[in-house]
Amino acid sequence: MYLVTNVFDEATLSEQTAALLYEMRWGVEVFFRSTKQTLEKRKMLSHTPEAAKCELTWAVLGIWLLGWMSVAGMIRAGRDPLRWSAAQARERVREAMRRCLKGQRCPETLSAQLARALKDDYHRRAARRRATGRTRRRKSRRAAENRGGGRTAKACREQS
Repeated sequence: MYLVTNVFDEATLSEQTAALLYEMRWGVEVFFRSTKQTLEKRKMLSHTPEAAKCELTWAVLGIWLLGWMSVAGMIRAGRDPLRWSAAQARERVREAMRRCLKGQRCPETLSAQLARALKDDYHRRAARRRATGRTRRRKSRRAAENRGGGRTAKACREQS
Protein backbone atom coordinates (compact mmCIF):
# COMPACT_ATOMS: atom_id res chain seq x y z
CA MET A 1 0.00 0.00 0.00
CA TYR A 2 1.16 3.51 -0.78
CA LEU A 3 0.12 6.74 0.88
CA VAL A 4 0.59 9.95 -1.07
CA THR A 5 1.35 13.04 0.97
CA ASN A 6 3.02 16.40 0.59
CA VAL A 7 4.66 16.14 4.04
CA PHE A 8 8.22 14.99 3.49
CA ASP A 9 9.64 15.63 6.97
CA GLU A 10 9.68 12.39 9.01
CA ALA A 11 9.60 14.42 12.25
CA THR A 12 6.36 16.12 11.19
CA LEU A 13 4.60 12.97 10.01
CA SER A 14 6.04 9.62 11.08
CA GLU A 15 5.04 6.35 9.43
CA GLN A 16 3.12 5.33 12.55
CA THR A 17 1.17 8.61 12.59
CA ALA A 18 0.42 8.33 8.87
CA ALA A 19 -0.81 4.76 9.37
CA LEU A 20 -3.01 5.86 12.29
CA LEU A 21 -4.49 8.75 10.28
CA TYR A 22 -5.20 6.40 7.36
CA GLU A 23 -6.89 3.92 9.71
CA MET A 24 -9.02 6.71 11.18
CA ARG A 25 -9.97 7.89 7.69
CA TRP A 26 -10.94 4.34 6.78
CA GLY A 27 -13.24 4.30 9.80
CA VAL A 28 -14.97 7.41 8.46
CA GLU A 29 -15.39 5.72 5.05
CA VAL A 30 -16.94 2.66 6.71
CA PHE A 31 -19.25 4.93 8.72
CA PHE A 32 -20.58 6.63 5.59
CA ARG A 33 -20.90 3.26 3.85
CA SER A 34 -23.05 2.11 6.76
CA THR A 35 -25.14 5.24 6.44
CA LYS A 36 -25.67 4.72 2.73
CA GLN A 37 -26.18 0.96 2.64
CA THR A 38 -27.49 -0.03 6.04
CA LEU A 39 -29.89 2.85 6.47
CA GLU A 40 -30.72 2.62 2.76
CA LYS A 41 -29.73 6.22 2.06
CA ARG A 42 -28.27 5.62 -1.39
CA LYS A 43 -30.46 8.33 -2.87
CA MET A 44 -31.41 11.61 -1.27
CA LEU A 45 -35.08 12.50 -1.27
CA SER A 46 -34.61 16.26 -1.00
CA HIS A 47 -34.64 18.65 -3.91
CA THR A 48 -32.83 21.68 -2.49
CA PRO A 49 -29.34 21.97 -0.97
CA GLU A 50 -30.78 23.09 2.37
CA ALA A 51 -33.15 20.12 2.55
CA ALA A 52 -30.33 17.74 1.52
CA LYS A 53 -28.13 19.09 4.31
CA CYS A 54 -30.94 18.58 6.80
CA GLU A 55 -31.66 15.06 5.51
CA LEU A 56 -28.00 14.07 5.74
CA THR A 57 -27.70 15.57 9.22
CA TRP A 58 -30.63 13.52 10.50
CA ALA A 59 -29.32 10.34 8.84
CA VAL A 60 -25.89 10.81 10.47
CA LEU A 61 -27.48 11.58 13.85
CA GLY A 62 -29.65 8.50 13.47
CA ILE A 63 -26.75 6.14 12.85
CA TRP A 64 -24.72 7.77 15.65
CA LEU A 65 -27.60 7.25 18.08
CA LEU A 66 -28.10 3.69 16.87
CA GLY A 67 -24.39 2.98 17.31
CA TRP A 68 -24.24 4.64 20.72
CA MET A 69 -27.23 2.70 22.05
CA SER A 70 -25.91 -0.58 20.62
CA VAL A 71 -22.34 -0.18 21.85
CA ALA A 72 -23.50 0.90 25.32
CA GLY A 73 -25.63 -2.25 25.53
CA MET A 74 -22.74 -4.40 24.31
CA ILE A 75 -20.37 -2.97 26.91
CA ARG A 76 -22.93 -3.57 29.67
CA ALA A 77 -23.38 -7.16 28.42
CA GLY A 78 -19.61 -7.73 28.26
CA ARG A 79 -19.49 -8.07 24.48
CA ASP A 80 -16.89 -6.67 22.12
CA PRO A 81 -18.16 -3.28 20.85
CA LEU A 82 -15.94 -3.54 17.75
CA ARG A 83 -18.25 -6.29 16.51
CA TRP A 84 -21.22 -3.87 16.27
CA SER A 85 -23.33 -4.39 13.17
CA ALA A 86 -25.31 -1.39 11.95
CA ALA A 87 -27.48 -3.71 9.83
CA GLN A 88 -28.34 -5.94 12.80
CA ALA A 89 -29.08 -2.91 14.98
CA ARG A 90 -31.40 -1.49 12.31
CA GLU A 91 -33.27 -4.80 12.14
CA ARG A 92 -33.66 -4.93 15.95
CA VAL A 93 -35.16 -1.41 15.96
CA ARG A 94 -37.49 -2.26 13.05
CA GLU A 95 -38.66 -5.43 14.80
CA ALA A 96 -39.35 -3.47 18.00
CA MET A 97 -41.29 -0.83 16.05
CA ARG A 98 -43.40 -3.48 14.28
CA ARG A 99 -44.26 -5.13 17.59
CA CYS A 100 -45.16 -1.76 19.09
CA LEU A 101 -47.47 -0.91 16.16
CA LYS A 102 -49.22 -4.27 16.61
CA GLY A 103 -49.61 -3.62 20.33
CA GLN A 104 -47.31 -6.52 21.26
CA ARG A 105 -44.87 -6.38 24.14
CA CYS A 106 -41.32 -7.63 23.84
CA PRO A 107 -39.88 -9.85 26.59
CA GLU A 108 -36.66 -7.82 26.64
CA THR A 109 -35.72 -4.17 26.33
CA LEU A 110 -34.53 -2.56 23.12
CA SER A 111 -31.15 -2.01 24.80
CA ALA A 112 -30.80 -5.75 25.43
CA GLN A 113 -31.77 -6.50 21.82
CA LEU A 114 -29.26 -3.95 20.49
CA ALA A 115 -26.54 -5.52 22.65
CA ARG A 116 -26.91 -8.62 20.44
CA ALA A 117 -26.54 -6.68 17.17
CA LEU A 118 -23.18 -8.25 16.30
CA LYS A 119 -21.39 -8.96 13.06
CA ASP A 120 -21.31 -12.60 12.07
CA ASP A 121 -18.07 -14.60 11.98
CA TYR A 122 -18.31 -15.25 8.23
CA HIS A 123 -15.09 -14.39 6.39
CA ARG A 124 -15.58 -13.59 2.74
CA ARG A 125 -13.05 -14.76 0.25
CA ALA A 126 -11.79 -12.42 -2.41
CA ALA A 127 -13.73 -12.70 -5.63
CA ARG A 128 -11.92 -14.13 -8.61
CA ARG A 129 -11.33 -11.54 -11.26
CA ARG A 130 -10.09 -11.65 -14.78
CA ALA A 131 -6.74 -10.10 -15.49
CA THR A 132 -8.37 -7.06 -17.09
CA GLY A 133 -10.87 -6.66 -14.26
CA ARG A 134 -13.76 -6.65 -16.70
CA THR A 135 -16.40 -9.25 -17.27
CA ARG A 136 -16.35 -11.03 -20.57
CA ARG A 137 -19.00 -9.90 -23.01
CA ARG A 138 -20.64 -12.30 -25.38
CA LYS A 139 -20.47 -11.23 -28.97
CA SER A 140 -23.74 -11.22 -30.81
CA ARG A 141 -23.94 -13.14 -34.07
CA ARG A 142 -24.83 -10.00 -35.97
CA ALA A 143 -21.80 -8.14 -34.59
CA ALA A 144 -19.53 -10.99 -35.71
CA GLU A 145 -21.10 -11.00 -39.15
CA ASN A 146 -20.71 -7.25 -39.51
CA ARG A 147 -17.00 -7.58 -38.80
CA GLY A 148 -16.68 -10.36 -41.37
CA GLY A 149 -16.23 -13.03 -38.75
CA GLY A 150 -19.25 -15.04 -39.86
CA ARG A 151 -21.25 -15.71 -42.97
CA THR A 152 -24.94 -15.03 -43.33
CA ALA A 153 -27.34 -17.59 -44.78
CA LYS A 154 -27.84 -15.33 -47.80
CA ALA A 155 -24.07 -15.23 -48.48
CA CYS A 156 -23.92 -19.03 -48.27
CA ARG A 157 -26.80 -19.41 -50.79
CA GLU A 158 -25.24 -16.91 -53.18
CA GLN A 159 -21.92 -18.72 -53.11
CA SER A 160 -23.41 -22.14 -53.95
